[in-house]
Amino acid sequence: MELILLHAPPPVVPAIIVAAMAMGTALGFYIARLAIDARPTRTALGDDRDSRTGSAVVAIGAIAALSPADDPLVNYRAISRILRAYLDERFSIDTRLMLGADIERAIASAGYPRATGRLTAHLLERCARAQSAATPVESARMADDLRVAREVIALTSSGR
Repeated sequence: MELILLHAPPPVVPAIIVAAMAMGTALGFYIARLAIDARPTRTALGDDRDSRTGSAVVAIGAIAALSPADDPLVNYRAISRILRAYLDERFSIDTRLMLGADIERAIASAGYPRATGRLTAHLLERCARAQSAATPVESARMADDLRVAREVIALTSSGR
C-alpha cells in the first residue's frame, strides 16, 4: 500500500485567499454605503420640507382666513378639518379614526415634545366640544383658538 503524500500549497496561496476575502469585504461595505447614500432621506415625520412650504403654508393660510367674528360653529368645524388634514399629510396618519390621545402619541412618537401633541389633541377636543355645545363661544376664546391652531402648525411643521 502506497501512501499518497499531500503537499502543502506554497505560502503565497493562503495570503492570496485572505487578501481576496478582505477585498470582497471592503467591496461589500462600499456597495452598502452607496446604497445607503442613494436612498431618499425621510424622517420619522414623513418629509424633510422647509417649515414654510407645502401643507404648512396651506394650513396656516386657511386658518388665517378665518375670523373670530364669524360663526363659531363654522370656525370650529373649519379648524378641526384644516388641522386634521394637515396632520394627515404631515405625519402620514389617518386622524379621522383617532382620539386626542392617539394623535398626541403619534406626534410624540414622531420626535416632537409631548406638550406639542397634548396641545394639538386638546385643541381638536375643544373643537369637537364647541361643535356639539349649545352655548355660544366668545370671540376672545375663538381668537385664542385660532392662534393656538397656527402655533400647532408652526410647531409641527419643522423637521426633526
